Amino acid sequence: MKDIINRIYELTNSAILTPHNLLDNIMLENYKEIKYRTTLRRITCEMLTLEDDKEVTYFYEFDFNNKLEQAYALYGEEKLELFDREKELATLLSEYEYKKAKQQRAS
Repeated sequence: MKDIINRIYELTNSAILTPHNLLDNIMLENYKEIKYRTTLRRITCEMLTLEDDKEVTYFYEFDFNNKLEQAYALYGEEKLELFDREKELATLLSEYEYKKAKQQRAS
């Protein structure tokens, strides 16, 4: 249960990854391009890489407090979710409530 609480705290308060952290990736051999843009609600980082001779594009979306909100990759036409803060937090809160109720029944 302590692990769940720690993870909930981290997802609520920690940036996990910031836009600035991603800049160092451009020095890696397989990274070809990094682009940043803003909208009214988010900062988006788009990173183009070569993996097994195929272009893969990674997208990282941050709020204006530099907290990572979502990350996903495009492998051709396939979109793979790598991280979604809101979904992970909801899952952890649900798991916490389930375990808490289970403990209360056992008492």
